[in-house]
Amino acid sequence: MEIANNYVFRCTNCGKKIPWPLSKSDIGIADWEDPTNGRRYPYEKCWCGWGKFVKCEDLEATVRPEAPSIEAKIKKKTEEARYEKLLVKELHPNPKQPRKFFDKVALQSLADSIATLGLLEDILVRPDTTQGGYQIVLGERRWRAAQIAGLETISCKIAEITDEEAKLISLVENVQRENLTEVEEAFSFKSYIDGGMSVGEVGQALGKMDERVADRLKTLSRHYYIRFQENRVQELSKDNENLKAELRALQRKRDGSKYTTQILSSKEDLIHSMNDGWEFVAQFSDGEFLLRKKLT
Repeated sequence: MEIANNYVFRCTNCGKKIPWPLSKSDIGIADWEDPTNGRRYPYEKCWCGWGKFVKCEDLEATVRPEAPSIEAKIKKKTEEARYEKLLVKELHPNPKQPRKFFDKVALQSLADSIATLGLLEDILVRPDTTQGGYQIVLGERRWRAAQIAGLETISCKIAEITDEEAKLISLVENVQRENLTEVEEAFSFKSYIDGGMSVGEVGQALGKMDERVADRLKTLSRHYYIRFQENRVQELSKDNENLKAELRALQRKRDGSKYTTQILSSKEDLIHSMNDGWEFVAQFSDGEFLLRKKLT
Protein backbone atom coordinates (compact mmCIF):
# COMPACT_ATOMS: atom_id res chain seq x y z
CA MET A 1 0.00 0.00 0.00
CA GLU A 2 1.39 3.37 -1.06
CA ILE A 3 1.86 6.15 1.47
CA ALA A 4 -0.23 9.34 1.18
CA ASN A 5 1.28 12.26 -0.79
CA ASN A 6 1.55 14.50 2.27
CA TYR A 7 4.45 12.37 3.54
CA VAL A 8 7.94 12.77 2.12
CA PHE A 9 11.08 10.95 3.18
CA ARG A 10 14.63 12.32 3.39
CA CYS A 11 17.79 10.18 3.38
CA THR A 12 19.62 10.53 6.71
CA ASN A 13 23.00 10.16 4.94
CA CYS A 14 22.87 12.66 2.07
CA GLY A 15 19.89 14.69 3.29
CA LYS A 16 18.07 14.54 -0.06
CA LYS A 17 14.40 13.65 -0.45
CA ILE A 18 13.51 10.30 -1.99
CA PRO A 19 11.99 11.39 -5.34
CA TRP A 20 9.72 8.38 -5.89
CA PRO A 21 6.66 7.25 -3.90
CA LEU A 22 7.23 4.70 -1.15
CA SER A 23 4.93 1.97 0.06
CA LYS A 24 4.39 1.10 3.71
CA SER A 25 6.19 -2.19 3.20
CA ASP A 26 9.23 -0.26 1.88
CA ILE A 27 9.73 1.31 5.30
CA GLY A 28 8.58 -1.67 7.36
CA ILE A 29 5.18 -0.54 8.70
CA ALA A 30 1.81 -2.31 8.60
CA ASP A 31 -0.91 -1.42 6.10
CA TRP A 32 -3.11 0.00 8.88
CA GLU A 33 -0.28 2.15 10.26
CA ASP A 34 0.59 5.71 9.21
CA PRO A 35 4.13 7.09 9.27
CA THR A 36 5.07 9.37 12.17
CA ASN A 37 6.39 12.84 11.48
CA GLY A 38 10.09 13.10 12.39
CA ARG A 39 10.61 9.36 12.85
CA ARG A 40 13.38 7.41 11.09
CA TYR A 41 12.56 4.30 9.06
CA PRO A 42 14.88 1.70 7.50
CA TYR A 43 15.39 2.26 3.76
CA GLU A 44 18.58 1.58 1.80
CA LYS A 45 17.72 2.50 -1.80
CA CYS A 46 18.66 6.16 -1.91
CA TRP A 47 20.73 7.13 -4.97
CA CYS A 48 23.66 8.10 -2.73
CA GLY A 49 24.22 4.37 -2.05
CA TRP A 50 25.11 4.91 1.62
CA GLY A 51 21.83 5.70 3.28
CA LYS A 52 20.42 3.17 5.75
CA PHE A 53 17.45 5.21 7.00
CA VAL A 54 15.00 7.87 5.88
CA LYS A 55 13.36 10.52 8.04
CA CYS A 56 9.63 11.10 7.66
CA GLU A 57 8.30 14.63 7.05
CA ASP A 58 4.55 15.16 7.32
CA LEU A 59 3.83 18.25 5.21
CA GLU A 60 0.47 18.73 6.91
CA ALA A 61 1.77 18.44 10.44
CA THR A 62 1.76 21.53 12.62
CA VAL A 63 5.31 22.80 12.78
CA ARG A 64 6.31 23.49 16.35
CA PRO A 65 9.27 25.75 17.01
CA GLU A 66 12.18 23.81 18.44
CA ALA A 67 13.44 24.70 21.90
CA PRO A 68 16.66 26.70 21.66
CA SER A 69 19.78 24.56 21.89
CA ILE A 70 22.29 24.98 24.71
CA GLU A 71 24.66 26.55 22.19
CA ALA A 72 22.01 29.12 21.24
CA LYS A 73 21.36 29.89 24.91
CA ILE A 74 25.07 30.39 25.55
CA LYS A 75 25.40 32.70 22.55
CA LYS A 76 22.44 34.81 23.68
CA LYS A 77 23.73 35.10 27.25
CA THR A 78 27.25 36.10 26.20
CA GLU A 79 25.90 38.67 23.75
CA GLU A 80 23.74 40.19 26.49
CA ALA A 81 26.43 40.01 29.19
CA ARG A 82 27.20 43.22 31.06
CA TYR A 83 30.71 44.65 31.14
CA GLU A 84 32.38 45.60 34.40
CA LYS A 85 35.84 46.16 35.91
CA LEU A 86 36.31 43.65 38.74
CA LEU A 87 39.02 43.23 41.33
CA VAL A 88 41.37 40.40 40.36
CA LYS A 89 41.03 38.97 43.88
CA GLU A 90 37.22 38.73 43.43
CA LEU A 91 37.64 36.09 40.71
CA HIS A 92 37.96 32.36 41.37
CA PRO A 93 38.99 29.61 38.90
CA ASN A 94 36.46 26.97 37.94
CA PRO A 95 37.37 23.75 39.84
CA LYS A 96 36.04 21.73 36.89
CA GLN A 97 38.27 23.49 34.38
CA PRO A 98 39.67 20.80 32.02
CA ARG A 99 43.13 22.35 31.92
CA LYS A 100 45.18 21.36 34.99
CA PHE A 101 48.65 22.55 33.96
CA PHE A 102 49.63 26.05 32.82
CA ASP A 103 52.94 26.57 31.06
CA LYS A 104 55.10 28.94 33.11
CA VAL A 105 56.93 30.46 30.12
CA ALA A 106 53.71 31.02 28.15
CA LEU A 107 52.05 32.64 31.18
CA GLN A 108 55.00 34.99 31.67
CA SER A 109 54.91 35.93 27.99
CA LEU A 110 51.18 36.66 28.22
CA ALA A 111 51.77 38.67 31.43
CA ASP A 112 54.41 40.77 29.66
CA SER A 113 51.97 41.42 26.82
CA ILE A 114 49.21 42.42 29.25
CA ALA A 115 51.58 44.74 31.12
CA THR A 116 52.51 46.42 27.82
CA LEU A 117 49.24 46.49 25.87
CA GLY A 118 46.62 45.75 28.51
CA LEU A 119 44.05 42.95 28.41
CA LEU A 120 42.82 42.77 24.81
CA GLU A 121 40.02 40.26 25.42
CA ASP A 122 37.58 40.36 28.32
CA ILE A 123 37.22 37.45 30.72
CA LEU A 124 33.80 35.77 30.93
CA VAL A 125 32.63 35.21 34.51
CA ARG A 126 29.48 34.26 36.37
CA PRO A 127 28.36 35.06 39.93
CA ASP A 128 29.83 32.54 42.38
CA THR A 129 27.07 31.66 44.84
CA THR A 130 29.35 29.32 46.82
CA GLN A 131 32.46 31.41 47.50
CA GLY A 132 31.12 34.85 46.71
CA GLY A 133 32.65 37.03 44.04
CA TYR A 134 32.77 35.55 40.55
CA GLN A 135 33.79 32.25 38.97
CA ILE A 136 35.80 32.29 35.75
CA VAL A 137 34.02 30.65 32.83
CA LEU A 138 36.47 31.68 30.11
CA GLY A 139 39.91 33.21 30.48
CA GLU A 140 41.67 31.57 33.42
CA ARG A 141 45.05 31.90 31.65
CA ARG A 142 44.46 35.63 31.16
CA TRP A 143 43.46 35.97 34.83
CA ARG A 144 46.62 34.16 35.99
CA ALA A 145 48.76 36.28 33.68
CA ALA A 146 47.05 39.46 34.91
CA GLN A 147 48.07 38.52 38.46
CA ILE A 148 51.68 38.06 37.34
CA ALA A 149 51.50 41.41 35.57
CA GLY A 150 50.39 43.00 38.85
CA LEU A 151 46.94 44.18 37.73
CA GLU A 152 44.48 45.00 40.53
CA THR A 153 41.36 45.13 38.32
CA ILE A 154 40.41 43.27 35.18
CA SER A 155 37.74 43.83 32.50
CA CYS A 156 35.04 41.14 32.60
CA LYS A 157 31.80 40.11 30.94
CA ILE A 158 29.31 38.93 33.57
CA ALA A 159 26.61 36.45 32.52
CA GLU A 160 24.19 34.12 34.32
CA ILE A 161 25.76 30.89 33.04
CA THR A 162 24.50 27.53 34.34
CA ASP A 163 26.81 24.68 35.43
CA GLU A 164 26.03 22.72 32.25
CA GLU A 165 26.69 25.76 30.05
CA ALA A 166 29.93 26.58 31.87
CA LYS A 167 31.13 23.03 31.44
CA LEU A 168 30.46 23.04 27.69
CA ILE A 169 32.04 26.47 27.18
CA SER A 170 35.20 25.49 29.05
CA LEU A 171 35.53 22.19 27.22
CA VAL A 172 35.00 23.60 23.73
CA GLU A 173 37.26 26.61 24.34
CA ASN A 174 40.14 24.51 25.66
CA VAL A 175 39.92 21.72 23.11
CA GLN A 176 39.62 24.03 20.10
CA ARG A 177 42.02 26.79 21.14
CA GLU A 178 44.45 25.84 23.89
CA ASN A 179 45.65 22.31 23.11
CA LEU A 180 44.88 20.30 26.22
CA THR A 181 47.03 17.27 26.91
CA GLU A 182 45.45 14.01 25.76
CA VAL A 183 44.67 12.91 29.33
CA GLU A 184 43.14 16.30 30.23
CA GLU A 185 40.93 16.03 27.14
CA ALA A 186 40.01 12.46 28.05
CA PHE A 187 38.89 13.39 31.57
CA SER A 188 36.88 16.30 30.13
CA PHE A 189 35.11 13.99 27.69
CA LYS A 190 34.57 11.38 30.40
CA SER A 191 32.77 13.89 32.62
CA TYR A 192 30.21 14.34 29.84
CA ILE A 193 29.89 10.58 29.29
CA ASP A 194 29.35 10.10 33.04
CA GLY A 195 26.64 12.76 32.82
CA GLY A 196 24.62 10.65 30.37
CA MET A 197 25.83 11.83 26.95
CA SER A 198 27.00 9.38 24.31
CA VAL A 199 30.37 9.56 22.58
CA GLY A 200 28.60 10.76 19.44
CA GLU A 201 26.75 13.53 21.29
CA VAL A 202 29.97 14.80 22.88
CA GLY A 203 31.64 14.70 19.47
CA GLN A 204 28.80 16.66 17.88
CA ALA A 205 28.97 19.30 20.62
CA LEU A 206 32.63 19.81 19.72
CA GLY A 207 31.98 19.91 15.98
CA LYS A 208 31.88 16.36 14.58
CA MET A 209 34.80 15.04 16.63
CA ASP A 210 33.39 11.58 17.47
CA GLU A 211 36.59 9.72 16.55
CA ARG A 212 38.74 12.08 18.58
CA VAL A 213 36.52 11.62 21.64
CA ALA A 214 36.69 7.83 21.37
CA ASP A 215 40.46 7.93 20.82
CA ARG A 216 41.08 10.21 23.81
CA LEU A 217 38.97 8.02 26.11
CA LYS A 218 41.38 5.16 25.41
CA THR A 219 44.14 7.13 27.15
CA LEU A 220 42.36 6.57 30.46
CA SER A 221 43.50 2.95 30.45
CA ARG A 222 45.99 2.23 33.22
CA HIS A 223 48.98 1.92 30.89
CA TYR A 224 48.49 5.28 29.17
CA TYR A 225 47.60 7.11 32.37
CA ILE A 226 50.70 5.87 34.23
CA ARG A 227 52.87 6.87 31.29
CA PHE A 228 51.25 10.32 31.30
CA GLN A 229 51.97 10.78 35.02
CA GLU A 230 55.57 9.64 34.55
CA ASN A 231 56.02 12.24 31.80
CA ARG A 232 54.56 14.92 34.03
CA VAL A 233 56.95 14.02 36.86
CA GLN A 234 59.87 14.31 34.43
CA GLU A 235 58.62 17.68 33.18
CA LEU A 236 58.14 19.01 36.72
CA SER A 237 61.59 17.74 37.75
CA LYS A 238 63.09 19.52 34.75
CA ASP A 239 61.24 22.73 35.66
CA ASN A 240 62.52 22.42 39.22
CA GLU A 241 66.11 22.03 38.05
CA ASN A 242 65.73 25.06 35.79
CA LEU A 243 64.43 27.10 38.73
CA LYS A 244 67.42 26.04 40.80
CA ALA A 245 69.80 27.07 38.03
CA GLU A 246 68.04 30.43 37.64
CA LEU A 247 68.25 31.05 41.38
CA ARG A 248 71.93 30.15 41.51
CA ALA A 249 72.67 32.41 38.53
CA LEU A 250 70.72 35.25 40.13
CA GLN A 251 72.59 34.73 43.39
CA ARG A 252 75.96 34.82 41.60
CA LYS A 253 74.98 37.94 39.66
CA ARG A 254 73.89 39.73 42.81
CA ASP A 255 76.79 38.68 44.99
CA GLY A 256 79.58 38.53 42.40
CA SER A 257 82.40 36.40 43.72
CA LYS A 258 81.66 37.10 47.37
CA TYR A 259 79.76 33.85 47.99
CA THR A 260 79.86 30.15 47.17
CA THR A 261 76.67 28.07 47.15
CA GLN A 262 75.60 24.48 47.76
CA ILE A 263 72.38 22.42 47.61
CA LEU A 264 71.55 19.93 50.37
CA SER A 265 68.82 17.31 50.50
CA SER A 266 68.54 16.56 54.23
CA LYS A 267 67.75 18.64 57.30
CA GLU A 268 70.66 17.04 59.16
CA ASP A 269 73.12 18.28 56.53
CA LEU A 270 71.39 21.66 56.61
CA ILE A 271 71.84 22.02 60.37
CA HIS A 272 75.43 20.83 60.20
CA SER A 273 76.30 23.30 57.41
CA MET A 274 74.61 26.22 59.13
CA ASN A 275 76.59 25.45 62.27
CA ASP A 276 79.65 25.53 60.04
CA GLY A 277 78.94 29.08 58.87
CA TRP A 278 76.67 28.48 55.85
CA GLU A 279 73.64 30.79 55.36
CA PHE A 280 70.20 29.43 54.38
CA VAL A 281 68.87 31.02 51.14
CA ALA A 282 65.83 29.05 49.91
CA GLN A 283 63.98 25.72 49.96
CA PHE A 284 62.91 24.08 46.69
CA SER A 285 59.64 22.25 46.05
CA ASP A 286 61.36 18.85 46.20
CA GLY A 287 62.62 19.52 49.73
CA GLU A 288 66.20 20.47 48.87
CA PHE A 289 67.89 23.51 50.41
CA LEU A 290 70.07 26.21 48.86
CA LEU A 291 72.80 27.63 51.10
CA ARG A 292 75.58 30.16 50.59
CA LYS A 293 78.81 31.02 52.35
CA LYS A 294 80.81 34.18 52.11
CA LEU A 295 84.23 33.74 50.61
CA THR A 296 87.13 34.89 52.77
